[in-house]
Amino acid sequence: MISPKLPTPTYFLFEKSNGKSVWFDSGAAFPIAGEVVEVTRNRISIKSLVNGKTFVFGIDETNRFGIRIPLPPEGVNDMITMSDLSEASILWNIKVRYDHRQFYTYIGSILVAVNPYYMYHDMYSIDYVRKYENALVLHAYPA
Repeated sequence: MISPKLPTPTYFLFEKSNGKSVWFDSGAAFPIAGEVVEVTRNRISIKSLVNGKTFVFGIDETNRFGIRIPLPPEGVNDMITMSDLSEASILWNIKVRYDHRQFYTYIGSILVAVNPYYMYHDMYSIDYVRKYENALVLHAYPA
């Protein structure tokens, strides 16, 4: 398996690393969002934000984790405003928004739609459509 490319270098190992946001290689085909829970002389422990599991890495395994810029709890509506536009960050933002039932996200003028696989009748009602029908694209963020 090819190891995923992590978006940023990792030269942040110092005493106050606990709580730092990171991407890490869990063995999956993509970087996972996590937070540093403990740094010792020999290892770093990272808690996955996906499933809550803790992964332990040797300090010499810095190629397996990298700094992550945290998102707001509900994600970012227009990803062009994000300072980290790595693949991992974009996919994480879409997942966070999906978890908050926000199925539409922009990257500038490009709309990214994720199928929720169930019908939201209130989202496609006539009143909801009228709310956005005459709005400018940059100001018509689906809610």
